[in-house]
Amino acid sequence: MCEIKGMSFNFRERQEFLIKKFLERGVYYSNGWGLGFYPDASFRSLEETKPMKGSFDIFLKNLTIFRSQIFVGQLRNSTIGGTGHRNNHPFSRELKGKEYVFVHNGTLYKYRDLETGQFQPMGDTDSEYFFCHLMNHIAGKKCHMWTQRDFRRFSDFLLGISILCVVKCVFSDGEYLFTYYDKGEVYELYYTNTVSEITVTGSWMNS
Repeated sequence: MCEIKGMSFNFRERQEFLIKKFLERGVYYSNGWGLGFYPDASFRSLEETKPMKGSFDIFLKNLTIFRSQIFVGQLRNSTIGGTGHRNNHPFSRELKGKEYVFVHNGTLYKYRDLETGQFQPMGDTDSEYFFCHLMNHIAGKKCHMWTQRDFRRFSDFLLGISILCVVKCVFSDGEYLFTYYDKGEVYELYYTNTVSEITVTGSWMNS
């Protein structure tokens, strides 16, 4: 299984300390790591297909554009899909001029039966199929404005997926950060907005 993280801040920050602590844990995950962020309205990701080793301080110091209000990351131990960049998280897709980013922890069975529409997977992980299915839902239901009605409909959509497996995921459109985690009979979707009064929202999700 994997470990995923989402962070949202009021201002565009570097956050070396928090990112360093997250990446240091990558030595325990054999199939690599990925970190996504928004230096501006666009999305950028950093990733490797092997555990991170070496000097985290030098690595982070050399990232001159490493400022963002939202960070999304994953440390990977694969269950479906081999080791390779096409299978590394975070995954991203564009919709209505926004770049969505997604990380997932868990195993989704019968994932190839999911409707993905215009959003076709490039790798062979269940997670990317799930993401494309998620994006197809957002596009089809036109809930990308994220009104309270959109939020409720999307929460119901994730509840339907949770029937197939335990769902733990973090995703963002650069403005909102969403986290979903179901455990037992608790099914919860949370979100934060980068212009809200919340100073920081962090979510550790590991199996």
